[in-house]
Order: sequence, then C-alpha cells, then structure tokens
Amino acid sequence: MTTQSHQISFTMEKKICLITGANAGIGKAAAIQLAQAGHHVILGCRNSQRGQQALESVRAASGSSGVSLLVLD
Repeated sequence: MTTQSHQISFTMEKKICLITGANAGIGKAAAIQLAQAGHHVILGCRNSQRGQQALESVRAASGSSGVSLLVLD
C-alpha cells in the first residue's frame, strides 16, 4: 500500500482573513499561522469572553498585533 501526499502551494499577498470558530482547535491554529505570515486576522467567535482569551493567546503566540476580534451571533 502506498501513501500519496499532496501539498497545496499558492501565493497570498498580505490579506485580511476572517476565521470563524477561531477561539479553539483548527480555527485558532489557522489564525496563529496566518498572523505569523503577516496577514491581518479577524477572529470570529460567538462567546465574547472566550473570544477575548483567544485574541490574547493568538497575539502572543504569533507575535502579531494585527489580530482583531469580531463577536458573531
């Protein structure tokens, strides 16, 4: 049995990225990676308290101040 690996490669100039569910899991990890790459990241979260915690965490982990919080319903 063989395993194939595919890697998606594309160029993204500095963009504004809105990530829903960004206060945990895959969304939070994606937010950190995109912020580290220099993009402005907007964390879309339903809970303002958890969103604020994620905002502080993503800013610290990425070293970027270009991260914002948008509370969604």
